[in-house]
Amino acid sequence: MKENEDKNIEQFIDRVMKETPLESPSYNFTSKVMANVLALDKSKATTYKPLISRKGWILIFAGIIAVLLYFFLSDTAKSANHSWLFDLTGKNLIPTLNSSNLFQFSRLTVNVIVAATVLVLIQIVVLKNYLNKRLAK
Repeated sequence: MKENEDKNIEQFIDRVMKETPLESPSYNFTSKVMANVLALDKSKATTYKPLISRKGWILIFAGIIAVLLYFFLSDTAKSANHSWLFDLTGKNLIPTLNSSNLFQFSRLTVNVIVAATVLVLIQIVVLKNYLNKRLAK
């Protein structure tokens, strides 16, 4: 029974397709579509401009790296008096920072942290360029 219904539907579709005339677009359809596409490309409303320029990001990252390198590699940071802590009634606000050295890193740890930071920054730049090229297509 299902085969009979399928044949009837197929015959109906064949008859409708024969009776329907072939439609074609107007003679200037392609030129109208291309004119609209070109008009969309010229639109400046969707132009992407970052809030922080590339030079700005480079300066920010360079500053962060410089500060980190200064603190990790300078000998004055280890022997400096913790004057940045507040002195309330002769005692520091956080006495454990003065009594023990909580942040002692080995040379290997510092090198790994610096190398990882540099590699992450390189990866960010490379991925950003890749995605910008991919989205520009």
